[in-house]
Amino acid sequence: MKIRKIVYHSLLAVIVSGWVDASVFAGGFQFAAPTARALGVGGAATALLGDQAGVFSNTASLAFMRGTNLALGATVTMPEYEFRGVLPSTASSKMKPQSLFPPSMSLSHTFSNGLGIGISAGIPWQIKTNWGDDWVGSPIVISSEIRGVQISPGVAFRVSRNLSVGFGLEATFVRMDHARRTGDVADSLTGTFPTMSMTGSADVAYGFDLGLMYSPGDAFAFGLAMRSKTTAEITRGTVTYIGTPGGSPPGTPASTSFATTLTLPERFRGGIMIRPMDALLFTGELEYTRWSGVQGVTIRLESPVSSQLIDQSGWKDVLAYRAGVEFRIADVMLRAGIGIQPSPVPDAELRPSIPDASSLHYNIGFGYIVEDGLVLDLALQVDRYADRTVTDSRVLYASDKYFNGTYAMSSTIFALTLSYSWK
Repeated sequence: MKIRKIVYHSLLAVIVSGWVDASVFAGGFQFAAPTARALGVGGAATALLGDQAGVFSNTASLAFMRGTNLALGATVTMPEYEFRGVLPSTASSKMKPQSLFPPSMSLSHTFSNGLGIGISAGIPWQIKTNWGDDWVGSPIVISSEIRGVQISPGVAFRVSRNLSVGFGLEATFVRMDHARRTGDVADSLTGTFPTMSMTGSADVAYGFDLGLMYSPGDAFAFGLAMRSKTTAEITRGTVTYIGTPGGSPPGTPASTSFATTLTLPERFRGGIMIRPMDALLFTGELEYTRWSGVQGVTIRLESPVSSQLIDQSGWKDVLAYRAGVEFRIADVMLRAGIGIQPSPVPDAELRPSIPDASSLHYNIGFGYIVEDGLVLDLALQVDRYADRTVTDSRVLYASDKYFNGTYAMSSTIFALTLSYSWK
């Protein structure tokens, strides 16, 4: 018992440290599963009964939980991005190594009559790249980050013994940072190129989520869930020109302000869970994301009056597939999963600020009941992206020169969750 408590407190310290350092390590473009158990079964959590992932994935599942449940988690993401080009050149540029550490938390309580309430917090929308200021694409991007911290309270109740509905609100706090090179001559003393840097925080953006869960017993569950489109407005971000006297382009001040609108798309999920025996379950889901409803991102500078269209323009809707299995032996759970994630970005709009390609991910997971009510879950996901060669780019990186080339990408995600239940 003493050893178990030492393990528990040590892991809790690791997770809490992830929350403290989230502003430093959070990033990357991902839709990672909210708990290690969900990640272990491929992210297919829409109909997964008895897991805190439901607070994130399907609010209606709260009505089928019991007692009070707390989950603290963190994921460590290690992406690797490489660009070969600009065509006809095959010179290779690699993004600087990153270790990203987005945390998550959920707390819920379900009453004996099936009424469930809960709240979750996490960083579900994240984009972060850092290529350096001396690579071929630096006139497009040196570094870029968009991070959305989301807090979601929700409630669920039983319409009948086997059917529940859920509703949740979403408050999203978005921050944007973007830097690019503005000149070709490096400073003779520092060796750095002149740059333009933009940073800004949006007003709180609000959205909602809806859920439905049908489960006639522990052997089967069917779930539907959706999240609304959310629009975040940055009304007065800061633009700073570094290394160019008088600013760049000519006639601009050394600093000014910008405004932009960032939109997060609607998402629809449907899933099933089948438990043919107490020790074995299968879960699967489809997720449809309406990227086509997201307009291009336009940045408006205060002085001089100008705009620049970047990212997201022309993105398409995508349908992702996920499936997983869990097998329990005494106090140990073994998990595996797989998923297919198509890319919403057309070739012509692909940019190094958001390198992306269709991917296949493989998952394994492990769970251990430390003591009654206390569960430790670990998971690993390996993403394999198809190499993507762009020959019809509409992205300019120099006068009349388009950013054609090949993107090669991979990513590894580790997840850890500690959960405790008071029945």
